[in-house]
Amino acid sequence: MAKLRFLLFFTSFFVSLVSISAIRCFECEDCGKIPDEGTIVECHQTAFNCYNYTMTDGNNKTYSRACGMSFGSDGCFTYTTATQVVHLHCNCEGDLCNG
Repeated sequence: MAKLRFLLFFTSFFVSLVSISAIRCFECEDCGKIPDEGTIVECHQTAFNCYNYTMTDGNNKTYSRACGMSFGSDGCFTYTTATQVVHLHCNCEGDLCNG
């Protein structure tokens, strides 16, 4: 009986840790020209943050939002390709921070 109680305690403790560590993010891939927060998803436990991404090609912009796997990298960075396409990638930590 003591083993069963220990197993039950250990299982419930582990489940509570997993649920605490899950982050929720907005998810929207290739959202089009209008920024769309997308749907709310609970990220896999390997996701540490959320991100939003904007690609600008001339007058056309494409937006994406999703779960990210960059631990401890809160902030944005921009880079421009040889064809003058501008990429803006922002990471943030916290539930629904990429809306």
